[in-house]
Amino acid sequence: ACLTQASELIQQIHAGGKWADNEIQREFEAYWDGLRLLSCGLDFSKQEASLLITEDESRLHGWLYHDTTRALGIVKSMGMEASDAGKAYLLRSHNALSIGSAGVPNDIKKLLYWLRSQEIALEKHVLEVISKKDYFSKGIPLVIIHAPNATIGFRIELNRTSQQSFSKRPREFQHRARHPFLPPLAIVRFAIKDASPEFIYARNGQQSLCGKRITLIGAGAIGGYLADNLVRMGAGYAGGRLTVIDPDVLQPDNIGRHRLGMDNVLKNKAS
Repeated sequence: ACLTQASELIQQIHAGGKWADNEIQREFEAYWDGLRLLSCGLDFSKQEASLLITEDESRLHGWLYHDTTRALGIVKSMGMEASDAGKAYLLRSHNALSIGSAGVPNDIKKLLYWLRSQEIALEKHVLEVISKKDYFSKGIPLVIIHAPNATIGFRIELNRTSQQSFSKRPREFQHRARHPFLPPLAIVRFAIKDASPEFIYARNGQQSLCGKRITLIGAGAIGGYLADNLVRMGAGYAGGRLTVIDPDVLQPDNIGRHRLGMDNVLKNKAS
């Protein structure tokens, strides 16, 4: 039954039409297939954000943010250290993004064509950003686009010689990017995931407890699980505070029904 349903779904997508377009829009990030970046909550009324790089078990993670203190707090809570990696330019699309007949763009020429097909103003705004005098002077910043169905980004791949050349003559980049006979300039695609407490703890349609001051009295068999669920709803995050009060210690005979385990025996239940 599952294989039959999957086969019918694939046939509908290949057939095209409005249903297929809507389905691709809903799952756009999967089709975009970009490297993952995390955000600490982005305000797209602003023009720029900063970028941190963290390393976890030899894997690199990128974090986009506005508030340095907040970003470092989130990274620290995950047991990681961060280093500055430049900035990103923020743009907004009012239209839901979709994959055109040419597929997902992998170079700047195809990207500009694709942006024009999505929203004419998007191509204009991207060209304005990458033609800025300082765009190529300090590394190559990311360009992040927020749409109703996805938040995506890209970065132009350039060698040092080309980067230095465009930093001196940024307007030449537009000519280079659109030239019909010169080799295309590759891009790296990114998919941005919101990792802010406000998003995470309201993700399941429940009310977020971020920023609230909550006191829980009693951390026994019920209180222990209640405290755990309060944290999952955001209690204690984003300036809030969760205080658990219980003078009792965890006994061995509590283990069968308590949230805590053997490593907490004879320790305070609220600690």
